[in-house]
Amino acid sequence: MKKILFLLLFFLFAFPCFGNVQIENAEEFFRKGDYAKTIEIYETLIQVERINNPQVFYNLSNAYFRNGNLGLAILNINKAHRLAPRDRDIRSNFEYLSSMAGENAYGDFTGFLLSWFSLNEVTVLASGLIIIILLGFSVFFINKNEFAKKSAVFCLILLIPVLTVLFFKLNSEIFSNKAVVLNASAARSGPGINNPEIFNLAEGKTIRVRSSSGAWSNIVIQSGNETLNGWIENSNIGKI
Repeated sequence: MKKILFLLLFFLFAFPCFGNVQIENAEEFFRKGDYAKTIEIYETLIQVERINNPQVFYNLSNAYFRNGNLGLAILNINKAHRLAPRDRDIRSNFEYLSSMAGENAYGDFTGFLLSWFSLNEVTVLASGLIIIILLGFSVFFINKNEFAKKSAVFCLILLIPVLTVLFFKLNSEIFSNKAVVLNASAARSGPGINNPEIFNLAEGKTIRVRSSSGAWSNIVIQSGNETLNGWIENSNIGKI
């Protein structure tokens, strides 16, 4: 029993220490200008160790950018921004890299407002508001006190629009299937290289994946007032 407890404690403390050592090694390689080695360490932490840390994605984005990989830099800064949208450095790089790809980082004013909260925060806020709204309905229908009824109505009028906005955020984050173009590519009319090219996709362009067929994905982009639909190889895109 003692051996089992010792092993559990060992793995509990060893893995975080291992991750910290690797991050320190990656930072040292970055300072030396060895961006390929920096990328290798961070990708191992993400893909193998399953580390889901905004600072790791931020550092990896910087390494890819210095290494000349704009698409991968944008992909990873998007992941960092999704986890820590209020971090000043992450937000600054997110806006800068988006502009390099010729895109507005937030889309519109609504997108700007919604960009201040992570998905976990929105989920907690939405859950809390649902509970408060249900309590408000209960007070309105059960309590006979007029002041309590008016207070409940006021809360409902105030909170229901806020909840609607939060659900809009949840929907856009969970169901939009956003991806980034990793290499400048041509979208085709169908899933296969024998289909004709219909429009070009610049490296770093943010797209939405509608469906997949084998090694190809059906994607949608907004170009001005026009919505374009085409197929691109999965190897040329990275899902956020």
